[in-house]
Amino acid sequence: MYVDTQTMPALFALLTQLNAQKSLLGETINGSLGQLNEIATKIGFELLALESYDKAELCLTIAAAQGKAQAQYAMATCVTRRDGGFRIASQETRQWLRLAAAQDYVPALMRLGDTQSLRKAAEILTPKAEAGDTQAMSFLFKLDKDVNWLKKAVALNDSSAQFELAEAYHDTPQLVPNAVERHALIEELRQKAADGGSVPALAERVFSPTSTADILEKQQRLVQLALLGQLDALVEYGYALAGMPHINQGLSLAVQRHTVAPRTYGLERDFAKAYAVLGMVLPKLTNPLAAENLQHDMDAIWHQMTPQQYSASEAIRVGLHERIEHVFKSIAPFIIVGAPH
Repeated sequence: MYVDTQTMPALFALLTQLNAQKSLLGETINGSLGQLNEIATKIGFELLALESYDKAELCLTIAAAQGKAQAQYAMATCVTRRDGGFRIASQETRQWLRLAAAQDYVPALMRLGDTQSLRKAAEILTPKAEAGDTQAMSFLFKLDKDVNWLKKAVALNDSSAQFELAEAYHDTPQLVPNAVERHALIEELRQKAADGGSVPALAERVFSPTSTADILEKQQRLVQLALLGQLDALVEYGYALAGMPHINQGLSLAVQRHTVAPRTYGLERDFAKAYAVLGMVLPKLTNPLAAENLQHDMDAIWHQMTPQQYSASEAIRVGLHERIEHVFKSIAPFIIVGAPH
């Protein structure tokens, strides 16, 4: 899907030079340059959602330099990942955040975390929340930890807020002192959030070791999450359909293929669909070893398929591409408060 790692830097260096000399270029070339910039930005955000931060940084540099606040905030995230974490922010990270914050981009104001930035964020968010903006309510909860904001969003049937409120009750038991009532509320909110399509809620129902979901619910939630385009769910779904175990890179592949039991979630084996699903994942993997392992297992599936299954798999692949708009790995938007300090 993406240009190889040696070619990409040269292409984007050329694109950067062309943007720097934009005033000297003709109208036709400028039009083409604008299209290239839009494509680079789109690919950059796709790579960011796949948590491929080094490649995303390369693609988003131009949009960020042109003053797009969302791209500037994304660059801060990429740079921080490149620097190794979030304990101490580099000057470059702070620079990108300040540029985005200067445009009143709320996530950047929140992440800067100083008193003035947080006050400004609250001033922007409060009227929006009072007007019924549930995302603003969620942001305000992150700022002041007042669960009443989440309760208001839940009253408006916001699935993300339902999951956030469930996690708030789980993390802060004193919010609901009665343990029986608290557990019931958490379960109800998590179920509703998953029903509403909240990606973190769906992931919790499928993947959390403390999930209360039975096998049939996990099957339903796994399919639901996979068809939203979540990368880990697509992988899990594909292997479940094939009746094959995942490969853990920390152990011998040969040992695992003979000793690790597959997680099928009660799904019937369907090689055609498994091959189509995993084929959608393969171009999105940025880890060469993970891609090699997946290709090996897809080859094993291919050799077990009939001619009819080959044809069916291609039709399924086309249907998946029409249904799934984009593949992403990130479970939730990256919004934190005060990380640079």
